[in-house]
Amino acid sequence: MASERFNLWAAHLIFGSVILGGALPSLGADPSAVTGAEAQPNTKQVQTSPVPPSDKSKVFGTKPVAVGIHWTAYYVAPVEKETTPGKGHAILAVDRQGKQIRVVLTTSSYNAANKEAVAVGIDKNGRKRYVYRVENDVWYELPEGVEAMGNQTDALTRLAAIAADQKRYPYGSMIYLPDAVGKKFADGESMDGYFWVADTGSAIVGDHFDLFVGDEALYKDFTSRKFKDRYKTTIYTLPKLPEAKNPRTNAGLAAILRDIGLITGPTEPPPPQEALDAALLSFQRANSRIPPAEYGNPAAATTLWFLTQAELKFQAERSKTEATDGTR
Repeated sequence: MASERFNLWAAHLIFGSVILGGALPSLGADPSAVTGAEAQPNTKQVQTSPVPPSDKSKVFGTKPVAVGIHWTAYYVAPVEKETTPGKGHAILAVDRQGKQIRVVLTTSSYNAANKEAVAVGIDKNGRKRYVYRVENDVWYELPEGVEAMGNQTDALTRLAAIAADQKRYPYGSMIYLPDAVGKKFADGESMDGYFWVADTGSAIVGDHFDLFVGDEALYKDFTSRKFKDRYKTTIYTLPKLPEAKNPRTNAGLAAILRDIGLITGPTEPPPPQEALDAALLSFQRANSRIPPAEYGNPAAATTLWFLTQAELKFQAERSKTEATDGTR
């Protein structure tokens, strides 16, 4: 069951003031827009993050498993306006300021976009505008920096998010593909070999991963290369934490952030929402692998992985300290 915090983030993202023009930068918008007051509220409970942005930290709570995986790629379908009267398919697009615009798309581009529930178009100023289908033929513009959604709550990041059969490879699991390390695309973007399970799909079954590459240009670049049918891939399944440390709930998230030193003070009463939001944002910003599109959402795939790892590391270090003290 989704937590109250998870639903709150989703509601803001799809219907709230991020989409409709208000200031909620911690919920997926440009992190540079966060003011000092928003990032560090006036409370003694928020601490500077002690979590180093390590790219090669030890993995806790799960053992790596090597699997032969079939890799494919997907992207955000571009849409085109229909110029012939009486043809095409009309949709209602809602921009970040809440302005509703009726747009008639070509039938072919509408069908492609509707299949993925996300699309990108070019506005009159030449800017890419990404939208997500919330209900039939009603599409909302996504926050700055977000190009796609795995569902109504999980922002996807190009060259990091993959769709997988989540019955076999759970959401939030970390994936390492050695053959992808250092691979560059025509636009200069490159991969470091690490990915996170953040999406699913009806055609993604068994040992098959579908990499989100963002746009059509990268997709064509990706698919133009020669591929083997399967690649040796290392799977780090997301470890399970006890319910008291479930980062999808406010109580569990606060417990983790308290353990790692980002929230201080008494456990009761719970920290105010402002303090919890600021501590989470501090944690996310301190880790170079957590994309800005996930800021404010503790249940986003990459954030969920690193919150879980931070808690397991804390537990391991505490057990080691207790064992050392017991021998004295």
